[in-house]
Amino acid sequence: KYTNRLIKQISKSIFEGDISIKPYYHVKNKKTPCEYCTYHSICQFQAGKCGNQYHYISNLEKQVLLDQIREEK
Repeated sequence: KYTNRLIKQISKSIFEGDISIKPYYHVKNKKTPCEYCTYHSICQFQAGKCGNQYHYISNLEKQVLLDQIREEK
């Protein structure tokens, strides 16, 4: 249910014209999907330039994350 709600929110934002690029950045292992993406020449994402920012993902324990999701309901 939570994932479906997020997908709907993201879809609504896109349909409203928000096409900002905001890939995740995993804080613990310092990885991003940009390392594996073959569309970098199209996307042109560069952190800090033109307002580009990562969506930072912290290293939360599974139970803490589930508790946060329950609180958002």
